[in-house]
Amino acid sequence: MRIKLKGALIAACAALVATSVIAPAVADVPVPTPADEAVDAGAAAPGVTAEPGTSIFHDEAGIAVTLSAFNATSASYQVTLRGDLLDEGSYEHGDVIAIGAGAEVGDDLELRLEATDGEETVVEEFVYTRMPIRIEFTHPNWEQVRIWAWNSAGDQTGDDWSSAHLMTQEIAADGVEVWVYTFTPDVEAPLRVMFHDGGDPFEQVPEQGSEGWLVEGPSRVSHTGEVTPIVVTPGPVVYVVGGTATFDSDAGIDVTLRALRTTERELSLTRDGVEIESGSFEHGDVLNIGADSTPGEVFVLTLSAVGLTGESVSVPFTFTRIEGDGDVPPACEYEGLEGLPADDPLCVEPGEVEPGDEVEPGDEVEPGDEVEPGDEVEPGDEVEPGDEVEPGDEVEPGDEVEPGDEVEPGDEVEPGDEVEPGDEVEPGDEVEPGDEVEPGDQFRADRLGLRRGNRFFKNLELVGGNAEIDFTFGRIGDEVFIGDWNGNGIDTPAIRRGNHFYLTNTQQGGWADTLFTFGRVGDEVFVGDWNGDGIDTFSVRRGNRIFVSNTFVSGPAEEVFTFGQAGDELIPGNFNGEPGDTFAVRRGNEIFVSNTLRGGNADYSFTFGHPGDEVFVGDWNGDGIDTPAVRRGNRFYVSNHQQGGWADTVFTFGRLGDDVFVGHWGTN
Repeated sequence: MRIKLKGALIAACAALVATSVIAPAVADVPVPTPADEAVDAGAAAPGVTAEPGTSIFHDEAGIAVTLSAFNATSASYQVTLRGDLLDEGSYEHGDVIAIGAGAEVGDDLELRLEATDGEETVVEEFVYTRMPIRIEFTHPNWEQVRIWAWNSAGDQTGDDWSSAHLMTQEIAADGVEVWVYTFTPDVEAPLRVMFHDGGDPFEQVPEQGSEGWLVEGPSRVSHTGEVTPIVVTPGPVVYVVGGTATFDSDAGIDVTLRALRTTERELSLTRDGVEIESGSFEHGDVLNIGADSTPGEVFVLTLSAVGLTGESVSVPFTFTRIEGDGDVPPACEYEGLEGLPADDPLCVEPGEVEPGDEVEPGDEVEPGDEVEPGDEVEPGDEVEPGDEVEPGDEVEPGDEVEPGDEVEPGDEVEPGDEVEPGDEVEPGDEVEPGDEVEPGDQFRADRLGLRRGNRFFKNLELVGGNAEIDFTFGRIGDEVFIGDWNGNGIDTPAIRRGNHFYLTNTQQGGWADTLFTFGRVGDEVFVGDWNGDGIDTFSVRRGNRIFVSNTFVSGPAEEVFTFGQAGDELIPGNFNGEPGDTFAVRRGNEIFVSNTLRGGNADYSFTFGHPGDEVFVGDWNGDGIDTPAVRRGNRFYVSNHQQGGWADTVFTFGRLGDDVFVGHWGTN
């Protein structure tokens, strides 16, 4: 068990889209190894590619794209949606990025790749479009058709089985008469489908009692059960970056024209209803509108195009000259923020830090406050005179106790039992001071680690001081999980982008060893060894419903159950020493433990720490049973028992803003 931390120009686009069927599943996208790298500046012209290239995708989590750069000294990418920048950065040959997470059906995400060898620069563009899943059904006799469809998450076509949607009949592109259904965005493939004729009694295929026919993406389904993938080509799109706008300068306004999946492109520009310009245009052309105009004049730019399948589109955009001299708005006057407009929400006067405020660059911090930019300053981080030491706080000999602190007479927690490296300790053995243990097998216990940005720091003992393992993995914005992904007894990181997971089996930077998708973008994710096979896998929670998987592939969950309440803090762990992890929930400072993967009442509960503490669980002493630890500021209180009372170990580690995780690093 481990606890998780807390965006080829037109011709190329046309050729690629015309051959697209469906976007490959993320698990099928190769993650190149360093051996695939082709960077040899000066040997040939630079080049860039994306795999897959221009494509469609269906999942609300988007699509994973592998970026390549050949014969280049540097490369960069941009992802835009109708001109709005969504993502950008530099990349290395073989990097994988997620495109389209959270996109609406019909959105076109444009990926622009640029690479240079210092002398020559190359640019290629690719388009990724989110499309609904289209199902075509053929039957020689039926006069109407209804569909039942559901996926592994339990989403289905209607609110209940009796109100599934009626499909409409049309002639498909190949001339076949079909019944068509287009799935709403929240019902994602793979799907199971059944059809009936709406009669009373109704005729159904496949027959009642079957599990339905499997549909992986856009498909034609015959009444005999034959499922054939179909090509779905999005229609043509034309737009102006920024869209309809006003302008106040005699120089007019420059607009960028865009056209996706088109073969013929024409424009028409009118001023107060009179055409002043017309002709063809290319994707990316820049057009000036309104030079030497006067306030009140209205310009209408109409973009028209023909799509890859003959479909035409025509869209008008209006631009109005208004009063004004075109001056640049005043800039922010505060140091470090001069590049922002004065009315930007980030252009605020530096102030003083109040308890609970987030510290931004330029904020004033009182003398003695130790905070990093972005750290949250909470009240009570340091014990001041008069503060009470609550039960659970450990006071060691030599600790500094301020005047007024209340400690119980004679309270003193014994230092924890010390076991030398290499000593053999079996799970469940109690080692008392003075006991002799034989040298031998590894003493396995969990320890703490920290993450700052994409840098990991791990300690091999429950002590403060400098970290003993230090490496980088992933990107700063990634969500991080820790687990034993290959069963070798050593925990390593995984990162999550949307619902794409990248797993590594080493404690170092580099390429991911495993790439797969699981759950939905908004799911809360947990890690544990759910079946006791020594390998950690994932589970997700939606509300108070938990979906458990024992593999690293997409598909139905092995276990689905409800436990606790939607607002509870969910904690995975091994709480009884038996094979396999289960869950506990925390409310306030009370922890309710279940030793099985099922709903119902907890097996028992106990309290530890304060309600405001950040809680972690781990096997701190190597006995095979997870117990709690809490963090207050950067001070950790560790217990080897599932009960209230004093902590067994207390130490400081890291900074207030660090993300904390638990794992076994293989050498303690």
